[in-house]
Amino acid sequence: MKNILKSFIIILLCMILQSCSSRNSEYCAIIDSHKQGDYYNRYLIDYVKRVFATKEVRAYIKPPNKFIQLPIKICDENHYLASFHIEGHKILIELRSKMVSLDTLPNIEYNRTFGDSLKFLSKIEGCYAYGGQVNEYIIKKISDITVMIDQQDVAVPDSAFLGLVNPNFCETFYNIKPISGYVSLDGEILFLYIFGKTMLKYDSNERRPSYSTYIAKLIFDKDKYIGRVVVPPVILNAYNWDSCNDFIGF
Repeated sequence: MKNILKSFIIILLCMILQSCSSRNSEYCAIIDSHKQGDYYNRYLIDYVKRVFATKEVRAYIKPPNKFIQLPIKICDENHYLASFHIEGHKILIELRSKMVSLDTLPNIEYNRTFGDSLKFLSKIEGCYAYGGQVNEYIIKKISDITVMIDQQDVAVPDSAFLGLVNPNFCETFYNIKPISGYVSLDGEILFLYIFGKTMLKYDSNERRPSYSTYIAKLIFDKDKYIGRVVVPPVILNAYNWDSCNDFIGF
């Protein structure tokens, strides 16, 4: 009798945990009910497909649930390196960043400024500025992305990372995660996720880190760069992404 009761309790706990996990995942993927009429799509992934994804990348808009995350070999504020062997393929991803002065970059536009303490970039180098909330004239930007498959370089154009202001390389801050690469089980498809860094700190009373962040997804298939999808903070907030710490991507 005791064993039966113990088994029942274990099953009940598993059901509760699965239910909570399901609700959490569902909550962070569903539109705020007050904004349903503005955004139409109930789920974030459907909205991303409809609004942000071009024809070339639409088929790749899916969470990497059945993908393998690439082990990180090096990660610091300016350098990320991950590599993996799968199905006879050797995959390597490397990103580097640098600090640059806004005065040295062309085609800078501001949406709003508050003196010298806080600025909102609208464009950088002629491109829409994601993560454009800055408090200095010095920003961090990706300087280079290297992708190698079976010792062969995959061409990654500057447009793949243009406009990604202050990318987060290694820190975890609530739902903001370090750079992460995922590869399909056959080694053919590669996803690279880059999150924008927030100016908030853990001791801040503000609990909406996605206010100043973004998620960029770079897509590679069969040794080719396919394109990217970048979701800005206003959309992440609308879909309650700031309440989901285990969100892994779209």
